[in-house]
Amino acid sequence: MSRQRRIGFAIARTLAREGAEVTITGRDREKLAAAVDEIHAAAPLGKIRRFLADISTAKGVEALTSQLNQTDILVNNPVGYRKHPKHGRDKLTLRRCSG
Repeated sequence: MSRQRRIGFAIARTLAREGAEVTITGRDREKLAAAVDEIHAAAPLGKIRRFLADISTAKGVEALTSQLNQTDILVNNPVGYRKHPKHGRDKLTLRRCSG
């Protein structure tokens, strides 16, 4: 597991242990399922949802946010984030961060 994945996973596990409803994302269905299982083992009463998406892209972020009713805490920790060639960042990310 890469350092970025470990950080995101540790945050999700800790929030689940504290009773937060947690949604985790991933690009690989099997790795995502394994992460959910591991979080459930650490926080058996936690509510953990999974969402298969590439959140390093605007399309992936849009797909995820369209499925969420309310977000209190967002940890956007994509592995392999791609910069927008003109703006240096994805326009959607900039709009969501500043809006």
